[in-house]
Amino acid sequence: MEAVTAIKPLIRVAALSGSLRKTSFNTGLLRAAIDLTKESVPGIQIEYIDISPLPLINTDLEVNGTYPPVVEAFRQKILEADSILFASPEYNFSVSAPLKNALDWASRPPNVWADKPAAVISTGGGFGGGRSQYHLRQIGVFLDLHFINKPEFTLNAFQPPQKFDAEGNLVDEAAKERLKQVLLSLQAFTLRLQGDGSSPVQVTSVEEIVLKDNNKANFTISGSTSKSINGGVIHVDVEIDMTHLFNEKYDLCALMACPVAPGAFVLPLDNIVPFYPMVKIRVRIDIFDDSKDSNHIMCLTFEIKRESSFAVSG
Repeated sequence: MEAVTAIKPLIRVAALSGSLRKTSFNTGLLRAAIDLTKESVPGIQIEYIDISPLPLINTDLEVNGTYPPVVEAFRQKILEADSILFASPEYNFSVSAPLKNALDWASRPPNVWADKPAAVISTGGGFGGGRSQYHLRQIGVFLDLHFINKPEFTLNAFQPPQKFDAEGNLVDEAAKERLKQVLLSLQAFTLRLQGDGSSPVQVTSVEEIVLKDNNKANFTISGSTSKSINGGVIHVDVEIDMTHLFNEKYDLCALMACPVAPGAFVLPLDNIVPFYPMVKIRVRIDIFDDSKDSNHIMCLTFEIKRESSFAVSG
């Protein structure tokens, strides 16, 4: 018998700040955004990506189509994200050098910014960083980034009432509410782009059966694909109260017969996830159309929240 579960799409957001200052107000905006997703914007997982370790862009550092390890790790984070949140300070009427450097590294072949939904927020003096936003949007045209149009978020950090504390944390409640509206808009835009029928792989349902004999669970993911699937990796994350309990990855073709022809498919995840009540389970599926090392089709992410009552089998 199936356990009672609540299933909702989860979008993974990579958050980048163009300021490297320890008490940066722009980085403070990103911390506030992360807090908001935990408090009042479910369905979003924001990961802050530190761009300070990136070397200055230099193609001499590229060797046989590969990049320095720190660059490769950064590019992978961007690739895995469903959307991007930029906090862009205004330096001399434009974007900061560290942010431009990060944009350039991730644009090297293959461009991992391509087709990502994005939002930009800014704070500072004067116009609150607004002029940097328009330069960033212009750069995004070439990178194939898709920015939300509204709401815009700029914030004068120095006008009363107090906007930030001494550590750079956002303390103004009105600004937090405006920031929340940006996150909701980015979430809706991302889900709309993912669900407009253009994605080659669609998931229609996720079902769970809790096995009482060994305190594990089976999952069945049903969906359809318009392209042949010849490879993939499945990542399963289990956490409770922000603490990771379980993390494993599995070869998609070890769980179902590959190649998967266009049409309906059923992906079984049998006897792998340990049973804990009241947890969040994230399932991320990286899908490929050639091999598990190339031609990435897409990344699907789901969040399953177990409720307090269960029906079990076994």
